[in-house]
Amino acid sequence: MYNYRKIMLMIVLLPIMLVACTSNDKTDSTNNQVVLEKLDAKSFQEKLSNTNDVQLVDVRTPEEFESGHIEKSKNLNIYDSQFEKEISKLDKSQPVFVYCRSGGRSSNAASKLMELGFTEIYDLQGGITSWKANNLKTIQGSSLNQMNSEEIDENKYLKLISNSEKLVLVDFNAEWCGPCKKLSPILDKLAKDYSSKLELVKIDVDQNPTIAKKLRIEGLPTLKMYKNGKEVWQNLGLTDEDSIKEIISINS
Repeated sequence: MYNYRKIMLMIVLLPIMLVACTSNDKTDSTNNQVVLEKLDAKSFQEKLSNTNDVQLVDVRTPEEFESGHIEKSKNLNIYDSQFEKEISKLDKSQPVFVYCRSGGRSSNAASKLMELGFTEIYDLQGGITSWKANNLKTIQGSSLNQMNSEEIDENKYLKLISNSEKLVLVDFNAEWCGPCKKLSPILDKLAKDYSSKLELVKIDVDQNPTIAKKLRIEGLPTLKMYKNGKEVWQNLGLTDEDSIKEIISINS
């Protein structure tokens, strides 16, 4: 009889024991949950403003960072060999906010943060390009400014290209663009050699996203040549001096 009662008691208690064990597992899992979230510019800004001791990381190059960055951000170049070492120094118990130019590099950085054990990570969707497009403030050098306050709009652009005496060559570029940097001295030389025939205009697409979008600039460098305000030639990618000389000669 005693054994029968003991067996019945175990049958009654077993489900309770199983439920208790399962409940503890779920609690542990919740406590260790990793948050990795992409936020649009406005949500990113709101989250930043409601966070104490902000860890905000700009993973672009130093040149890009200097051209304009979000206030209180720290520049840790993802291409730098010391990137993983430096980013691992951040406080794992606090949220980390990351951004780049358009979202690609920050997504990679967010994945690396997860691997390193960070548990709350926010990635700016569309990068600082989206931030600027939403008229949000940035720091350029040591002064706070509204990046779009001096942005080239459609009317300003039309004035730039409406030179009746010279051809106008517009160079759409960016600080982070390697081919742009290779092309720049070639364009400077041409502008000097053909100063009586050619006017050179350089436009940074990161600082002028509106006109870049309006003209559907989809790759860099992009060159556009105008004669009396009308486009006569365009080129996407790196080109050579002789090719541009030929176009100048044809349209002069």
